[in-house]
Amino acid sequence: MSPQSGSHAKARAWQAAQAATSGGTAQGAFAMKELAKLAKDFHDSQLQLTMAEMTLQGLQICEMHARTCVKSLVEAISPNHPQLAQDAAWALMQLLQKCASATAWAVDAGGLQAVQGCLRCWKGEGGDSFAWLAFSMGGLQSIVSLLQDLGEASGSSGVADLVWIIYNQSSWKDQHGEEKPYCRELVQLLVQHLNFAWQRQRLKHHGWRDEEVQVVHATVAVLQQMSTDLPSVASRLVEEKCGPLFAEILQVLMPAYGQDAKTSTKCCQLLAAMASSRCNGAILLREGVQTVLLTAAQQEGIVGEAACSTLPWLLEHQKLREMLHALAVAEIHLTSAKRLKSFVDTLWHLFDGSDTEDPLLRFMPGLMDLLLQLRAELQQVRRLKGVQESCFQALCGATKALVPLAQPGKLKELDAFISILVQELQVVDLPGGGTPSFEMLVNELGKVSHSPEWRHHLRDLEVDKLVVLRMNQARGNKRAMKYSIWLASSLRGLPFLVQELQQNVSSDTTVDACFCTIVDILDEDVEGEWFLRHQHQEAQQQLQATDLSQLLSLILQGMQQHQDESYIQARGCHCLALVLTAREQLGCGRLFHLGEELLVQLLDVSVGVLRMSTVNSTVRDSSFLLRTMLEPSTCPEGCERQNEERMRQLLAHELCSRGVPDVLLSHLNSYAYMKDERHTELLEGVLACLVHLGGVWAALGPLAQLEPSGEAPTLAKACGLKACEVEWE
Repeated sequence: MSPQSGSHAKARAWQAAQAATSGGTAQGAFAMKELAKLAKDFHDSQLQLTMAEMTLQGLQICEMHARTCVKSLVEAISPNHPQLAQDAAWALMQLLQKCASATAWAVDAGGLQAVQGCLRCWKGEGGDSFAWLAFSMGGLQSIVSLLQDLGEASGSSGVADLVWIIYNQSSWKDQHGEEKPYCRELVQLLVQHLNFAWQRQRLKHHGWRDEEVQVVHATVAVLQQMSTDLPSVASRLVEEKCGPLFAEILQVLMPAYGQDAKTSTKCCQLLAAMASSRCNGAILLREGVQTVLLTAAQQEGIVGEAACSTLPWLLEHQKLREMLHALAVAEIHLTSAKRLKSFVDTLWHLFDGSDTEDPLLRFMPGLMDLLLQLRAELQQVRRLKGVQESCFQALCGATKALVPLAQPGKLKELDAFISILVQELQVVDLPGGGTPSFEMLVNELGKVSHSPEWRHHLRDLEVDKLVVLRMNQARGNKRAMKYSIWLASSLRGLPFLVQELQQNVSSDTTVDACFCTIVDILDEDVEGEWFLRHQHQEAQQQLQATDLSQLLSLILQGMQQHQDESYIQARGCHCLALVLTAREQLGCGRLFHLGEELLVQLLDVSVGVLRMSTVNSTVRDSSFLLRTMLEPSTCPEGCERQNEERMRQLLAHELCSRGVPDVLLSHLNSYAYMKDERHTELLEGVLACLVHLGGVWAALGPLAQLEPSGEAPTLAKACGLKACEVEWE
């Protein structure tokens, strides 16, 4: 191109830009669109026809020219003219971000094929613009298709650019964090390109080509993140026999710096994810990965830390103690023992995930012994606080695994650690403290108390008295109180809670903690280690010995003392419902044998909380309480059941006279369009109460009227049908 033609092109470009920015030409396209919209409202048919034809023709000419421009840009994307191709790709990207129709025009003009041609043989920087253009035209599917088409062209930097887009978009999972349908295919593609790039590198004798190293960095990064987000990916990598490949990459990159160090670290993390299943770990051992990791563990920096974090999954159990000892000797006098901490952190995960048949259990006492020694030595010299904390967590993991299998006195290491927990509970600062904090110590002793033999042992150590003593020093600390009352109740049961409510009903932290623990004992829906299963099983004897009317009265008293605390009102309603259910399970009846004063008080509180509810927890739990009171009795046929049924009918009549159905309808209208599953209990409770008070149409009628406004209340309708099904049964 001559200098004159170049200057002419620039002048015309400035002229076009000016015309698009201001003046009649810029306004012409806008005017054409507006007149086309107005034409349909004209009364004169001749004018309407003229205007419609002229504007339609003008708009179609605009579209035709726009398509031609897009086609010209696509044709300019050629590997033979790199700078021209980059300019065209940049312009298309700008257009596609602002004009949705341009995407289809670019695809029709062969945009994806043009991008593929550039990516196949692109060298150096700038290839990412083509990769992003492909993503803009066809989404992730276009990226996957391009990776498939490129095949063994993994030496091109374009492959790395495509893979980095997958990484940046987290394209392997949906909005719920679940695996997308094409995830398996994506893993296979990534492994394929990683293998191609690595094989090409191994055939060379003069180091890496930049294109190859970029493919390795990108694919390893994506696979590592995928295996973190989706455990199934790690299993697929085992199936693909990727262990030796990651180990070899790690070995070649050592000693690693910069991006090489990051990739080496990710290789270690991939091996850890693959080995987290013991059978997978055995496969990797047979593939010789352990040797490479042991070498990497000698490195300083992030690679050594990652290798030490991975090794516990791969070492034979009998070598774990040896490795722990070697790391302790090497790093105990350093200012930062990151490799040692990484190793101990993984030991905790290893212990915590073990089951009763895990061969690792045989070696845990020896590891506990070394961890106890290491922690004690570091505590004495007041160094490496992070390692001390990791040792504590690992010891807790081992304790969790061993307590169900070993009675007190059988394992000296286990006895020693539990004694340490008790000793440190005596002196730890309140509130909180460091690590272990007061709450952590109480939590671990609470887990130990789930075992009958160890529960008796903790009572012998007077842990119940100790925790009550420390609890009295933390009355104002809500978190500490919850943990304390939970542990004391695990050891003493419901009678302790009755005593606490009697003595400290004016303390909101005490009342809240007691209510939470009543739920932990009586509610079978509580999940995990908070559920005091042993106290739930013993509750029948304890409840027979405890005046249930007194327990109900104390709960009501606690709620009345703290009416401004919505969380206490909500949990109080939950507790009242659980105690009423427990009464019926014991054969006492739910309502009939309650004194008149207590029954009126129960009714006043439940209706009052429902009426004054401004947060979803109080609506949910107050409706749960009313639903419990209104449900048909489960007592055997006879006088008791007839008495309960009469009380239920009287209760329903009283609730209707107090306008409770209107309050329930008001709450239904407030929450009917909620789509979050966490509102299911609330909606089911409100709708079930409406059914009990007015029949199925009392619930279905209001639901039917909700449809016209906004989104269909799908969750509310499903809850309504469920409530009606229970009534029909």
